[in-house]
Amino acid sequence: MKPAVLLTVLAATLGTPALAQSSLGLTGAVLSFGQDDGTGAGAFGTVAGDFAITEHHGIQFDLGLEETRAGTIGTAGAHLYMTPQAGQKYGIFAAVGDMDGRSATYGLLGAEGIFAVAPRTALEVRGGVGVASQSSLDFLFVEGDLYHDLTDDLSVHGGLTLAEFDEIGLSATGYEARLGVTYKPEGQPWGVFAEVARDGLHGLTGDAPVTSVRVGVSFEFGNTRRGGPASRPFRAPDPVGSLLRRDMF
Repeated sequence: MKPAVLLTVLAATLGTPALAQSSLGLTGAVLSFGQDDGTGAGAFGTVAGDFAITEHHGIQFDLGLEETRAGTIGTAGAHLYMTPQAGQKYGIFAAVGDMDGRSATYGLLGAEGIFAVAPRTALEVRGGVGVASQSSLDFLFVEGDLYHDLTDDLSVHGGLTLAEFDEIGLSATGYEARLGVTYKPEGQPWGVFAEVARDGLHGLTGDAPVTSVRVGVSFEFGNTRRGGPASRPFRAPDPVGSLLRRDMF
């Protein structure tokens, strides 16, 4: 099933009154799907649900599908976090990705946080380790993203991902720099986004950086305010994107 079809079904489910009023502690959900025009990339879709455990603790679950040159990859992740005071949200995360049709799986583990640096600005940081089933690949990675609300409807963001890969036959630093804009009318569940990204593998002979454009639509349900770190969903980590888009994983 294509990402757009699958995630549209999930959106309809998340938007039902029964789920919104359930006793599961669901406080908010975000669905997005779109297209990446980069070489080796294609359609993608994600859904994230945030659940309250206590007044200051919660857990976020992510699901995603992405078309790549190597095939369709599915991802699942969890973020266990605390919000000890306004403007602070941090915790630990774990994620797994699996390639459709062949034995190629990777896992991630690390720590992350979102912090208010100004009334309309938030900084998200993340660091962790990863392992993959192919060629005993292991890696370290860090990510950072800065979000700023220009108005109640319009926000911009920029970010950087770095990953150090180490295996027999591959020793390189993967990177992705991104810059994007999101338009979401105040009081409406829908929004649109666009992002320009440039990624590559430093230290790999013959590799050329690739610039891509991503566009898509998102739907938000419940408490997913963009202006406050405590309600902004964590971004799903993506340290192996530079390998997937080059069919090296």
